[in-house]
Amino acid sequence: MASGVPVISTKCGGVESFIQPGINGILIEPGDVDALSYSIIELIKNKKLRELLSKRGRETALKLNFKKVSKIWEDFLYNTINKCSQKL
Repeated sequence: MASGVPVISTKCGGVESFIQPGINGILIEPGDVDALSYSIIELIKNKKLRELLSKRGRETALKLNFKKVSKIWEDFLYNTINKCSQKL
């Protein structure tokens, strides 16, 4: 995002907290190869979408700071570890 290229990501790991589908990136379900293929082809064909997602993605990335993003990841990891340890 910060590099100014459009982002396609899976809905996992907390990226949903800052990627808004169709606004600043594209989100697909993990393992959905067809959606990934479609999204890549759509970005290749659709210059306006490519430019829009690139611009808005960069704007989003520049609003985020290291402390904020690291806190999001830290919370995600702690929650994941807690969930896994409860299953043991």
